[in-house]
Amino acid sequence: MQGDTSSYKLTANTNNTFFVFCKPDTTAYITKADSMQLQSDSLNYNFFFDFAAKQLYNKVHFSTPNTRESMFTAHQLKVRDANPILKKNFSNDWMVILLLLCFSLLAWILSFSVKRVKQIIKASYSNRTINHLIRDGDLFKERITLAFGIIYFLSISLFIFQCSHYYLNLKATAYYSLFFFLKILLIVIVAYLIKLSATKFIGIVFKNNSASYVYLLNGFIFNIITGIILLPLLLFMIYSKSTINSFTTNLSIVIVISLSLIRFFRYIIIG
Repeated sequence: MQGDTSSYKLTANTNNTFFVFCKPDTTAYITKADSMQLQSDSLNYNFFFDFAAKQLYNKVHFSTPNTRESMFTAHQLKVRDANPILKKNFSNDWMVILLLLCFSLLAWILSFSVKRVKQIIKASYSNRTINHLIRDGDLFKERITLAFGIIYFLSISLFIFQCSHYYLNLKATAYYSLFFFLKILLIVIVAYLIKLSATKFIGIVFKNNSASYVYLLNGFIFNIITGIILLPLLLFMIYSKSTINSFTTNLSIVIVISLSLIRFFRYIIIG
């Protein structure tokens, strides 16, 4: 199973495969100064066989490393920023506080005013229930009005905030922050107050305060329902993965638009 160094021919086995090491040339031994001199290992052979070229080579000719083209290539990624970029950490812990506040207020309302909440929900599709709601007292002067108002303003502002992040990627533009949310909340409150003042002013001018009151009451009822429905959806919009987040965001938009259309038709009926 060893080749003949004088003829540079290799002996093949039954499978016709070549062997790497050849018979050592006794005239060209490397002198060793230790006990390894008597060992007949691969270092004693002066010739080796290259399977790729199928040729026999003398080890002396390859004392220096053979330079070949590397089989590894560089990555194909393009360098966008040569300088290091500071990593920005985005936290949504403040959303947890807002959601806990909304759920706490909703739990308090359901604990003490369940009958009134049922009337509010029925009033969204029944004119008779609106009359009962008015006869039972002024809803705008009840203690649950402030709680429902907080729930609506916070939930609708969080909804707008999350939709903006979903479509505009606020983290990339550095607007994913509490400060930007407070701006949205302020705009929503100011817009509602302007609408409220304009409706009351029109009622006074045309001497029809009862119609303007029913108009405002109808809008407030739909605001309450919108805020209650958005609360559980916001949990999925904020804390779910991309697939569920996308589905919940689109579903929330459809629900808000549908409630707005129903409210618009109710306005027409009242008008």
